[in-house]
Amino acid sequence: MAKRINLGLLIVIVTAIYCLIWGNLHQMFVGSGSIGLGLWAIAGLLSGTFSDASYQRFNQEYDTAEDEQRRLRLNVTLWLLGLPSIIAALILYISVYR
Repeated sequence: MAKRINLGLLIVIVTAIYCLIWGNLHQMFVGSGSIGLGLWAIAGLLSGTFSDASYQRFNQEYDTAEDEQRRLRLNVTLWLLGLPSIIAALILYISVYR
């Protein structure tokens, strides 16, 4: 779990370095927020959050326990990778835009 959050922090650091080179703090807010929301949206799509009930029932019938474990592990990874980016975007919003 800590490794995934550290990778998310690395993404935030790379984004911050890129934005410091260009000297635009607004880019840091937009970039960090977009990366975090993008990762969370992909996790939502892969978990079946945006699908209908019949599709979810079909998956529950025919998926093995190993498939469910793999899907859950991937979703947790994507959520934890996006978490530092979302927190950084919120901190930037509160400190700069308020």
